Amino acid sequence: MQVRQHGRQTAAPSTFGEILRRERQLRSITLREISATTRISISHLEALERNNFAALPGGAFTKGFLRAYAVHVGLDPEEMINHYLYEISGRSEIDDAGEQQAGEEGSRRRQQLLVLAAGFILLLAAVALMTWWWSGGRPS
Repeated sequence: MQVRQHGRQTAAPSTFGEILRRERQLRSITLREISATTRISISHLEALERNNFAALPGGAFTKGFLRAYAVHVGLDPEEMINHYLYEISGRSEIDDAGEQQAGEEGSRRRQQLLVLAAGFILLLAAVALMTWWWSGGRPS
């Protein structure tokens, strides 16, 4: 998508983080200034701008970081939180699929271990019975 700005066409930011970075740069605000005002570490601010949600603490903390960042650069905090929630909902579906696959593999592995353990117990029982039988424990 193209956006006309000051007589020239520029590409519209396509991700949540690009919107944050563009708005910050348009206002000539540095990450250091936001960090000093909001007390949010520069690494967390950079993670927001890069859409690196794994580097963020998550939940209410990330929403709080986002709200403070948005207010500082003049964006609507609720709109940005909604945009963030929309982006992470797509990622969580991907994560959920990966977790489901890992869960299925773990379940198969547990089943295999249970079968092996049951076989081992049956083998021990057979050896014990044979030992008892050969040692004279036969009924008369």
